[in-house]
Amino acid sequence: MSQSDENDRAKGGIPWVTVVLVMPIGYVLSIGPIIILYGAELIPEPVEGFLAFVYKPLEWLYEGNDSVRLFLDWYMGLFAR
Repeated sequence: MSQSDENDRAKGGIPWVTVVLVMPIGYVLSIGPIIILYGAELIPEPVEGFLAFVYKPLEWLYEGNDSVRLFLDWYMGLFAR
């Protein structure tokens, strides 16, 4: 295998690492803007059910882990009005 092939393969792995690291963080942090939209009553009722489904894993973490609960209480408090 040539040096060029190894470099190409290494570069291809960087987007996957980014996705694996950034997506979960983005998922958790995305609850903030949702709180703003919900508080302003800008989320249609049918979408509320979908969002409840999407954020159910976060709810499970919130209910099952005190550290997650403390962080999310603080973070969501930044967006609550």
